Amino acid sequence: MSKEYYVTVKISGEYIAKVKATSFEEAKEKAIDAYYDANFGDLTDINADEVYSAWTEDGDFEEHYY
Repeated sequence: MSKEYYVTVKISGEYIAKVKATSFEEAKEKAIDAYYDANFGDLTDINADEVYSAWTEDGDFEEHYY
């Protein structure tokens, strides 16, 4: 007789938010808001690290470590 199993699979990934801003700090704040509003479907126990990088549509890249 078969049973129904609930199996936990741990995954990792990155969430990329597309925001319009005039500075990295503003982009970071908007990205965090977007992250909180995002729908991750059936994922549970979601933890996020600090925002550490951003790039613009022109290819400008900024790296920040907190």
